[in-house]
Amino acid sequence: MLDSMIKHALILCLALIGFPLQAQDVPSQQAVALLQQESEERYRSLKAALEDLQTAHIALLQRMDALEKENRELQAKVAVLPKTAVSDSDLQQVSDALLERIRSVDQKRADDNKVLVQQIKDLVKQIGKTPRASSGSTPAQAPSKPRRVPREIAEVTVEPGYTISAIAEAYRQEGYSITTQDILEANPQISDPRRIKVGDVIIIPIKW
Repeated sequence: MLDSMIKHALILCLALIGFPLQAQDVPSQQAVALLQQESEERYRSLKAALEDLQTAHIALLQRMDALEKENRELQAKVAVLPKTAVSDSDLQQVSDALLERIRSVDQKRADDNKVLVQQIKDLVKQIGKTPRASSGSTPAQAPSKPRRVPREIAEVTVEPGYTISAIAEAYRQEGYSITTQDILEANPQISDPRRIKVGDVIIIPIKW
């Protein structure tokens, strides 16, 4: 369950990093470039911190597995000992000590996960403050019927594990009323939302 929470949090981060919203009053290109540079520097710093936390989390998982294995091996050894070799109180003390070690590692993992989630939230908030000029018109499509064109957009580059519904959910959690259908309407080139590819650039309709 904890791994699922972290994966969901990372998807949220990946769906939003590097793609701040287009401002209605676009500042000068020079100002935008400076703001984007600052945003990229913050992103690199926070990304490094997130990678450190992921590494620590993996180490904790490995330690947890080792402790659980140690507990199983201990129980197997105790099961074959003569009844007179150890007392019930001795066994209870050993078991309690091992359980306490497991709880300690599990608590550390939970604490690190809270830090990881907070880092992701900070990353989303900081990057979301930086205005971004439109990068230009999207490739011309030949719509079969008139469609709405969003007045304000963000762009998301598809990473491994991304889905249209996950991207929409990530934006909704940040307070934007965006549905899967909205994203599909803004991206008529997507014929099958289940077949988006890593590297695809997806338009996010912030405002219609």
